[in-house]
Amino acid sequence: MIRHLQRLLFLILTLGSAVEMHAQQNVPYTTEQPVTADPLTEALVKKFEEANLGAKSVMGIAVVDADTGVPYVQINADKALKPASLVKIITAAAALDILGADHQFTTTIEGPAPDRKGVINGNLIIRGGGDPSLGPRFRKDSSQVLGQLNDWAAVLAKRGVKRITGNVIGNDMRYADNPTAIGWERMELAQWYSAEVSALCYNENVTDIIWNADRKTGEAASFKLDPNVKYIHVQGTVRSGPGSQVRPRVRYYRFADSNDVRARGTLPPGTAKHDFIAVHDPARYTAVLFADALKARKITVDKGAISQRVTGGDDTTTDTTTLITHQSPPISEMLPVLLGVSHNLYAEVFLREVALASGEQPTFDGGFAAVAKWLRGKRLLRNGLTMADGSGLSTVDRASATQLTEVLRYEFNSPNRDLFFGALATPGKQSLKNRFEAEEFAPLRDHLWAKTGFITNVHSLAGRFRNHKDSDYLFVIMVNDYDSERTVAARDFLDQAILMIQSSNILP
Repeated sequence: MIRHLQRLLFLILTLGSAVEMHAQQNVPYTTEQPVTADPLTEALVKKFEEANLGAKSVMGIAVVDADTGVPYVQINADKALKPASLVKIITAAAALDILGADHQFTTTIEGPAPDRKGVINGNLIIRGGGDPSLGPRFRKDSSQVLGQLNDWAAVLAKRGVKRITGNVIGNDMRYADNPTAIGWERMELAQWYSAEVSALCYNENVTDIIWNADRKTGEAASFKLDPNVKYIHVQGTVRSGPGSQVRPRVRYYRFADSNDVRARGTLPPGTAKHDFIAVHDPARYTAVLFADALKARKITVDKGAISQRVTGGDDTTTDTTTLITHQSPPISEMLPVLLGVSHNLYAEVFLREVALASGEQPTFDGGFAAVAKWLRGKRLLRNGLTMADGSGLSTVDRASATQLTEVLRYEFNSPNRDLFFGALATPGKQSLKNRFEAEEFAPLRDHLWAKTGFITNVHSLAGRFRNHKDSDYLFVIMVNDYDSERTVAARDFLDQAILMIQSSNILP
């Protein structure tokens, strides 16, 4: 609790404008600078009013020419709003500039060299280098959750290793900070998108859970875990819902320092659902899974599996050597997961690596300091920016539409243009799956590249579009503080708004 308060104080002192922002009354349509009352702006304001999102709802919109930066729509453009996952635009841009598109993460397996009997006399250490991709996502056989760990175990077995006299240790000391940020909902810590930040990740710090619902309404659903190891304990009641239910509604809950998970919800009768639960202490999770993979190769582990953060230091009683070195795919290959899929863990790891490369502490605060320094050096920093994390999951995050369009334009005019915008979602794919499907959205197909954002009472969309005159524009649309029951209406407003903007004859 004290650490969270200290970090909150840091954010307030760093950007005092964030405090002022909380005191400002939400004004849905006013802007911080004069705006020409053009028909497009008037139409967007009218569409927002018709959406009936609630008395406290507020929007922020900016549209600029991608080449010249000339603004064409500015509605609350300088007002710092909750951007949700649009924060990832800033994180990705900073990572590409500071780390480079070819940057790779290194994970090593270390320990005393095995003796002639195949015994490692001491601990076997998995030293995390921040790689968020360890696991099945980037492997050819992505259905095998333990594939990477099985490969490592096979390498050790081939070298004749038969026994480890100590522990398997998951070393998580590259990052020294809380694994969750201020403003992350405490009731959502077990959801996959709230996966803890760790220098040693595996399977994106979740365990897979596969549900099978009975055909009879009200009957309890069965489940199995993959990998099926005794690391988390799931209980609770998930049942078959009414016959009219179309979508699964399952939630997971756990305390911050626990792997006792409660599952609640309903599934459409007779259906299966592949879901994910975020685990506590990913470094220990990785160590437990690796110990299990070693045992499957008949390599005995005398003690157990623990995490570096818990033990507080490496095994210094024996000399260690690097037994295995693993290189991640480059950042360029991870970018579609960060921006298109909108995976929070990748954003948080990228932010901490940016901090380290900038001489800051590898913490949430250090990441913000590094990003602010980078933005300032590029003359891109605008008033009101507050980043409590790198993903936008925090309700403390703030950014203006102007801030975000500045970063988008920087990327548009950089050597990373195709890489960056090519990693964004497109209609019907990745985080835009099931959106822009109606025929009315046909003009956006093959002409929209966008980053989505969503947290409680926040919907946002930003990126690049090409209009019917074959001109490129950059845009940001954010809606904050709408009534909870109007979530779908808020998302629909975004979709209609970008269609109106892209199809407008006002844009040259």
